[in-house]
Amino acid sequence: MWRSMNYMLAWTIPASGVVALSSTGIFAWSSLLFAFGVLPILDQIIPSNSRNLDPTALKEVESDGVYDFIVWAVFPMQLGLLVWFLLTISNPELSATTFYGRIASMGVLCGVTGINVAHELGHRASKKSQFVAKILLATSMYTHFYVEHNFGHHRNVATPLDAASATRGQWLFPFVVKSFIFGWISAWNIEAKRLKRKGYNTIGVHNEVLVWQLVQWTALALCFYFLGITIGCAWLAAASIGAFLLEATNYIEHYGLVRKKVSDHRFEKVEVHHSWNSNHIMGRIILFELTRHSDHHFAPNKSYPTLNSPEGSPQLPLGYPGMILLSIVCPIFIKVMDNKLDSSRYIAVKMR
Repeated sequence: MWRSMNYMLAWTIPASGVVALSSTGIFAWSSLLFAFGVLPILDQIIPSNSRNLDPTALKEVESDGVYDFIVWAVFPMQLGLLVWFLLTISNPELSATTFYGRIASMGVLCGVTGINVAHELGHRASKKSQFVAKILLATSMYTHFYVEHNFGHHRNVATPLDAASATRGQWLFPFVVKSFIFGWISAWNIEAKRLKRKGYNTIGVHNEVLVWQLVQWTALALCFYFLGITIGCAWLAAASIGAFLLEATNYIEHYGLVRKKVSDHRFEKVEVHHSWNSNHIMGRIILFELTRHSDHHFAPNKSYPTLNSPEGSPQLPLGYPGMILLSIVCPIFIKVMDNKLDSSRYIAVKMR
């Protein structure tokens, strides 16, 4: 029970959103300041923890419904905060500091709370979980991610076929643009092939990518129509920040890691050394163990509390919040990470 309670700290991100949307001035930036000011510092102060669950603890975790409750509770939090944001952002009395601060904070909520929980639920087998994942992705106008991530990225990770895997020396901002464009194309192509196998037309109600694109853009259009241009643009800006945070996370998760080609049409199978891992405590908790990314790609169907820190997984020098900040300063990020790639320990792992 107490182990599961630790993950309630993930609710501090929505809590920071409450502060942002109910405050003015610098406090309107609370979510951004907390996520990328406080958390990176805490990740450096609190010792990292690479311990894994023993078989007894694993059974306890798998039977403890509190873990599911904690992650599911984020869904109404995210929707409630988005509605609150949309209903208050057009107040003409808001200063520029408050206005842009609330947009930035909502953007952090979209990326950290919305998309990250959508990622966790989207990997689950139940249709209900997948449906909620798509709604959460719609808050960032990024519903194509469900198809591309689950059926494209996980298959092609760390190969030239995957736009969401950053190559060595690639800068963040060109990567984000490339990942967005080719990620969308990948999602469409994956869905088109699925429909063809089932004998359905590509354009139609069976096309999941198309249907959810219509859902998200219709929601935005209705926002523009009923609430006005200012509110519609504010939501689009917040959604863009959320999408950027997702792609920045993709950037740090696989930077420079490559799967060997074993034949003309096949790469070696995905192993733990094809994703960067992080055991920094706050990033682990806030992001529902997304930072144990090596094990996530090795066993994508594992729920967040059961993920391990595998032996042989390459380790990031900072937690995820700190790494995202570092990635913005591209020359320094590349120097740090290229040194990690060139380290004898990594080469030994890579060449197994």
